[in-house]
Amino acid sequence: KAMFDLPLAWQTKSKSKPHRSFAALGKARACMGLGEREEAKAGYLFSLKEYAAGAWHEETLRELAMLIERLAEEKVATSASDKSNSPGRRGEAHQDNRSKNKKKQPRPSRQQLAHDLSKARSEALPYWVRLFGRHPGGRHVPEALYHAGVLYSEGNQWPKAVEAFERLARDYPAGPFTGDAHVRLVDVALERDFDLLDRKS
Repeated sequence: KAMFDLPLAWQTKSKSKPHRSFAALGKARACMGLGEREEAKAGYLFSLKEYAAGAWHEETLRELAMLIERLAEEKVATSASDKSNSPGRRGEAHQDNRSKNKKKQPRPSRQQLAHDLSKARSEALPYWVRLFGRHPGGRHVPEALYHAGVLYSEGNQWPKAVEAFERLARDYPAGPFTGDAHVRLVDVALERDFDLLDRKS
């Protein structure tokens, strides 16, 4: 991690930007290995901003998008756990007077948790889209199409979800994400039909 700081400390010059961008990617990966995920996220973002034309950014975009989704899942899980363990719930044996007087926080419903998760995960969507847009022949394109389709469907963006899943199924028929894409296409069709029924009723 410290070795990657050396090129990052160089003064910003046009010729050093690619080196700084690549070093930021390396530092982000080192931070991931150390469990410093927020610092890793900052490193990925800096790498993309410093030199957007880097040939290595297919990897940068994938790793950043995966990290954002993981952080979102952990954030929502932690939030749900904090609320379920809030003062005033059964099983809380030892509470001081101040915590007894606190209002009980309602346990979030499954729908609320799902909404919070999809909202937090949606931050990753632009990076998946940029991946298959800028690296159309890249090895991570099937994965990017799948994740983008899932996030589009979570955001009720049905046409874009269908487009991503259909492109995945058409262009990568034997890929590891293709079977799931077919299942998701059925799910999207059902969700869209129910959504239309709800609007009519």
